[in-house]
This record gives sequence, structure tokens and C-alpha cells, in this order.
Amino acid sequence: MRLYFPVINLLRGIAALLVAIYHFTNFSFHKTLIFQEQPWLLSLGEIGKQGVYIFFVISGVVIPASLYSSRFTPTAFHRFVARRWVRIEIPYIVTIGLIFLIAAFFAWKNQETFIFEPLRLIHHLSYTISFTDYEWYNVIFWTLAIEFQYYLVIGLLFPLLKSRSKWVVLLTALLFGLSIFVLPNKSLIFFFAPIFTLGILIFLRKSERLSATEHWVSSMLMVPLIAYYHGVIITLFSVLTVLIITHLTVKKKSYWLGDISYSLYLTHGLIGGNFLYLIIRASDNFWAKIVMVLLALLFSLIFSHFFWRWIENPARKLSRRIKIN
Repeated sequence: MRLYFPVINLLRGIAALLVAIYHFTNFSFHKTLIFQEQPWLLSLGEIGKQGVYIFFVISGVVIPASLYSSRFTPTAFHRFVARRWVRIEIPYIVTIGLIFLIAAFFAWKNQETFIFEPLRLIHHLSYTISFTDYEWYNVIFWTLAIEFQYYLVIGLLFPLLKSRSKWVVLLTALLFGLSIFVLPNKSLIFFFAPIFTLGILIFLRKSERLSATEHWVSSMLMVPLIAYYHGVIITLFSVLTVLIITHLTVKKKSYWLGDISYSLYLTHGLIGGNFLYLIIRASDNFWAKIVMVLLALLFSLIFSHFFWRWIENPARKLSRRIKIN
């Protein structure tokens, strides 16, 4: 049985777009926000930060659904991890390479020394930067570390989630969500476990391991945890994502914005952010800045299209050659 949720493709695109809008409207030049005199616009743009948590709920659904469709068994754990690594890591490595090229260019332009730290790169490739004193090359990369931790955890838990015992299934999902009590460290998956669990519970309902009532009651147990640790706004976006996935039906199986969402997520700072850095000094006029932000978004979308076509999509096809059943 193959579980597929067309609306998730649309949600991915919206989430990536929201994150890009947040970064562009809250862009800082020499520690000065470009819309510092328009706090209402900054606040509006900050809503885009919630796109990250939309992605977390989505991963909560699609990763166990993929394992379920592939008839995953524990003996295939290493192949599952390898498949996810290829799918995510190749575009990620290429993005880091582009960051190096642009940093080297600016160092040459400003007659400065380009500093390469091998250990920092190793920690990026292993998603362990959060446990060091180094900084991420791009602030969004912390979410990839959380996602990769989730892949490891869900691969280990999945045999319990597909158990024939409803109590084993339910307790596994709920205990994972409650793990935030034990390890509330922002660098670990467990701090975000209740959000991922909302997605896992959708999968359990769609795969008929939970009834609709059991799904909603279990989900409501996660809501206070998310509100307490993450705040009301993140809670609202997480719950709204659940409602959209469970109740909104779309006919199209694929959306262009959804297809390029990961590419946009990875590269919007690289393209749109550097565009703003180069041109934002051209005018202090509010509407001119709005046009610059829109251009930054447009250039990011165009670049993401080709990045998806030449880098991400080939990586996706390569990952699918690693069978996990």
C-alpha cells in the first residue's frame, strides 16, 4: 500500500517561500535591518519563520509513510539512512561549495584572506556544528541537522510504529513526543519531537493504525507541549498544517513550487541574500526596497529551478536506486 499526500507538495512550496520572505524582509546590512523604520513589515515577515515547523510536521508524515510503502525492515536501516543521505546531502554539499566560491570572491574583491577551516566543514557534513563552537555557514542549516536526527530516530522506531498492537503503536508515538521532557536541548531532535509527532500521528491514522478519534486525542496531547516549549505561534502553524494535510484535498500531484522547495530553502540566502547585500545601498526609499526584496525572491526562484533540475532532481533519482525493501 502506497501512502501519498498531494497537498504536502503544495505545503512544502509554501513553507520554503515563507522562510525566504522572512529572511529577505528581515535582511540586515551592517547590523541595520533594511525595514527598521517599518516594524509592522518586520513583524509580518517574521511569520515566515514558521515555515520551518511546517517542514517538521511534513517530515513527521512522509518519512514513516515512505518506510511503510517500501515495506521497511530493521535490516535495511543502513540503506534507508544512505538513501536519505544521498537525497539531502548532495544538494547540501553543492550549496556549501557555492558558499565557498562566493566567500572566496568577496575575500579577493576586498583584498582579504579566505579562511578555510577543514574541521568546520567536517562538522557541517556530519551535522554536528551545534555541538561545537563553530557557526553554521548558513543559519538555516541547523534544521537539516534536526531532520537528519529524525531520520535516525524514525528508522529505529518504525518497527514499533507498524506493530499489530495498537497500544504499542500509540505508546511509541506518544513517548517520542513526550521525550521533550527528558532532553529539552534545542540541538537535539527531542526538543522538536511533539511537532514531528503531529505528523507521525497523521501517518498512523492514514495507515489505519489509529482511528480518527485516537488520532485527534493523541494530537491534542502534543499541543500543550508545543505551546509551552515553542510558543503559541508555532503551535498554531503546526496545528494548521495538520488540519490542511488531513482535510484539504488537491487534484494535482505535483506543484512547481513544491518541487523546488528544498532547492529554494537551501539557496535563497545564497542568491537573494547576496543580491540584497550588493544592491540595498542603492536607495533608502521604502518602495524601492520592496522592489529589491521582490527581485531577490524572483532571482532565488529562478536559480532554485535550475538548481533543482541540475542538482537536486538527479540526487533524488540517484537516491531512489538505493532499495530499502
